[in-house]
Amino acid sequence: MKPSLEKIITPSAEKWLFYMLLAVTGAYVWLQPAYVTMDGPAHLYNASLLNIHNNGSFVSGYLNKNLPLLPNYLSHLMIQLLLKGFDFLVAEKTLVTLIVTLLPLSFRWLIQTLTRVPAYYSFLIFPLVFTNLLQYGFYNFSLGLIFFNLHLCLTLKTLQLPSQKKWWLLLFINSFPLYFCHLFGYGLALLTAGIWLIWSLLSEDKKLWSPLIRFFILHLPTLVFAVIFLSGVKVPTYSYDLEPYEKTLGLISFTPAILFEKKTEMPYTILISLLLVVLSTVAFIKREARFNPIDLFMILNAAVLYLIFHTTDGALGGMFVQRLFIILFYFLIIWIACSVPVKGWHTVLAVVVVVFVFFQLLFARHKVMASAQAQVQHILEARRYIKNKSTVQSLRLSETWFHKHMSNYLGINKEVILFENYEAVLGWFPLSWKASLYDLNNNAVRDYQNLKPDYVFVYGKDPALQHRYSDTLRLLVNADMREVYRSADGFCILFERPQ
Repeated sequence: MKPSLEKIITPSAEKWLFYMLLAVTGAYVWLQPAYVTMDGPAHLYNASLLNIHNNGSFVSGYLNKNLPLLPNYLSHLMIQLLLKGFDFLVAEKTLVTLIVTLLPLSFRWLIQTLTRVPAYYSFLIFPLVFTNLLQYGFYNFSLGLIFFNLHLCLTLKTLQLPSQKKWWLLLFINSFPLYFCHLFGYGLALLTAGIWLIWSLLSEDKKLWSPLIRFFILHLPTLVFAVIFLSGVKVPTYSYDLEPYEKTLGLISFTPAILFEKKTEMPYTILISLLLVVLSTVAFIKREARFNPIDLFMILNAAVLYLIFHTTDGALGGMFVQRLFIILFYFLIIWIACSVPVKGWHTVLAVVVVVFVFFQLLFARHKVMASAQAQVQHILEARRYIKNKSTVQSLRLSETWFHKHMSNYLGINKEVILFENYEAVLGWFPLSWKASLYDLNNNAVRDYQNLKPDYVFVYGKDPALQHRYSDTLRLLVNADMREVYRSADGFCILFERPQ
């Protein structure tokens, strides 16, 4: 008699499945010469400026270094170090590889720590590894999820092994990279770990105040950093938001996993949403009547769901609802992975759906990434014509969202000032414009006519934008500038002002 699929999918088989998906995840990042994201080129450029700033008077004449207490610093520091040993495209792919492999590994450890048994359903995390925010280049936010997992694991270890003070020490150490990733992840980790700590101590009739005070004291340095940052930097709230139907569709379609094209990717992401509904239903039917501490994640999810429909996407610096979508599904997957019975027809369904969707989405995304490589290469060819100690003004004639900061490839590892440097406008990145160069009233770099950039870089071929910015182009490219590079397909043109 042949064994059933339920018996074949053992914990050992799940382990092999997990590490197979992990290997494919890492390999996918290296399929293309450049891992194309929206903000990635800007992060590479500014990280390279940090390496140059102290020794480059030209760069320091335009940009100031911000205080190193910013909760958005870790990815820049990592890229800085990687740039010292690798080509910048390799450095970026190395960082992305660390993110997409350490997230599943830390998630697996979290599930094992929460349940104290093998993490049988940890493979459920893979549809949420490549998120829309990671594709936007939100590297610090994505790194923050890894340190969130570690922080919760370490908090649980202090409860499970109270006599081993090393876990308190590791919790203290982890609070620093957690803070320097992203303030959103830092606050979420402290909230989740703190509630879990209080609940566990109360439910087990243990002393509450001593561990709670210790928890607070260990986080006091980073809490002081947060207060200093928030008192010195105004985090803006923008007016844009998603419509209620868009938020509802985001829940139905597992929207964090839609990276490029809704038409292509949504049919597969909806399958993940349906799978989560099925697994949640099974978990509720099979659960015991009493409250389980794991249910804390569902309680927190109720609060997250409320915020999705009662806050705006432009809150707290923007993309707030998009972050909440990721947290909502992340907490749901944690709860499911800890609550669903190990064996049953649902296990087979979960494996089949996750593996099918995982590979279909990678294939769809790979096609978009591959089509963007020629555009990246054209910009890399143009950068060879830009001399050190020069300034560049860019004009984007494209509505493609991942083209937004692609011009920043021009200045990486060079003493070049790009006036299109969005990071230097905000207060939570390592560098900012000098006050003499930045117009606070118009929220932009001062008039480029007066700055007279050494180069003008025009990229994109959208006819409507070419018409809209025709006057701007005439102001930028006047009679004294000459064309020094034009890509074969006309995607980008570089103009130089004669010395």
